Amino acid sequence: MSESSQNLNQLLREIEQELQEIDLWTGQQPDDCAMHSTAPFCHDSMSFENWIQWIMIPAFDEILIKGGKLPGYCEISPLAELAFIDISEKADQLIALIKQLDELINSQSTAVH
Repeated sequence: MSESSQNLNQLLREIEQELQEIDLWTGQQPDDCAMHSTAPFCHDSMSFENWIQWIMIPAFDEILIKGGKLPGYCEISPLAELAFIDISEKADQLIALIKQLDELINSQSTAVH
């Protein structure tokens, strides 16, 4: 696994852990209809933290396992700031980790071009 893949994997695990620590992790997967939403970030069918847990993290894990290509650009942190505005103090570390994720993916994109 490359260094950037290791860094991404570590960030995903830290995001996962932070979701758990601030009680935003759930053991209940959204129903199939919610999971197959075509709306950006599944905003019409699940909370942002559920999207992170059930869609984003598994999608990045699959890319890492299969050695697939990362997105060319990532800008998730502004949505995280908005989604967690009511708990921003509690979610500061989570938002910081998501910013790091954006930066890591965007730095990979610019390194390729």
